[in-house]
Amino acid sequence: SKTCPQCRDRTTERTIRRIYFNFSNSDNIAEDTASLQNTIDSLTFQLKLRDENLNKLTEANGKLETQTAGLRQEVRNVESEMRSKNSAILALKEQIKFYKQQCSDANNYRKENEHLKKNLQHLKNVQSLIDSSTHEMDDKILMTSDPSKLATYIAVLKRELKHMYNKSREVREKYKKLQQDYTRASTENKVLAEERTKRKEMEERLMICESEKISLQTQLFEMQTNANAYKCVSCNKTSAEKLKEELPKLEDTVNLEKNDSCIIINPDSTEDTPQSIKSQGFFSMRDNGIKRQKSSNSLKETSILAKKSKFYQPNQKTASGSGMSFDGFGGHARYDKFPNPIPSSHVKKSREDLRKPKLDTGDNQKLNDILHM
Repeated sequence: SKTCPQCRDRTTERTIRRIYFNFSNSDNIAEDTASLQNTIDSLTFQLKLRDENLNKLTEANGKLETQTAGLRQEVRNVESEMRSKNSAILALKEQIKFYKQQCSDANNYRKENEHLKKNLQHLKNVQSLIDSSTHEMDDKILMTSDPSKLATYIAVLKRELKHMYNKSREVREKYKKLQQDYTRASTENKVLAEERTKRKEMEERLMICESEKISLQTQLFEMQTNANAYKCVSCNKTSAEKLKEELPKLEDTVNLEKNDSCIIINPDSTEDTPQSIKSQGFFSMRDNGIKRQKSSNSLKETSILAKKSKFYQPNQKTASGSGMSFDGFGGHARYDKFPNPIPSSHVKKSREDLRKPKLDTGDNQKLNDILHM
């Protein structure tokens, strides 16, 4: 081999080591073949015996292993049984403690029951004493020789007397309080009844006033229509007379427009009389007309809080421009628009305007506007 059999180091040609054997050389010894055969037979027999012993031992070992496995399973079963027994023992101990507590509670209840029975008997005697008449009570007191019972009877009677006195006082106070509440409620009821009657009277008056208001509004509307008609007639009569008076003024105003110089008098400084209007210029007359128109419009306007007449209510339109309104159930419906009556004055004015010829006046003011001022 390439390695030393003793140290197992690598050996080369340079590092060759010598080996010295420890046993003697027996090559010279000559043995007999019969003896060698005998030794071989003995060794084979010993080998067979050893194999048989080995087989027996392996069989015994297998049996012991199976036996140990069974014993281990039995040990496991016994341990599980022990655990179950221990848990059962603990449960039984808990039950024993519970039963002991129940027994102690039962003893306490028994003692309390006996004590309550004694008290009940005593209270029965006291109740019989309270419920009995004075003659029977005197007989019972005379018959009792025990001073403790007499003391209890007297204490019970005093307590009952005090209780009845307090109860009667509470009832008296409650009666007084209820009487005061009754008087207060009766006064409040009277006041409410008076207020109710007053309210009914006021509602009746309000209804009468509303009916009167409606009738007055109708009368006012009729009077306005009559006044407009009368005004149109009077304007037609006086237009010819005023036209003759205003012709020289119109010539003066035309000359003023050509010269671009005009005198405008403040309408607030003087009163609007026919003489002042004639003395003023053309443009001041126009301003007076605008002011009077504004004042007449302001007189026609009423308060916001006042109820509008049914004749002056404008046409109500829905919020949308298409005339649709929501019905409150998720849909919509078209608003029915009813025609309003056109005043007769408007019709008359429109007819008069149609009769007049249309002239190209330019920036100049019309004669009708000047006359109506």
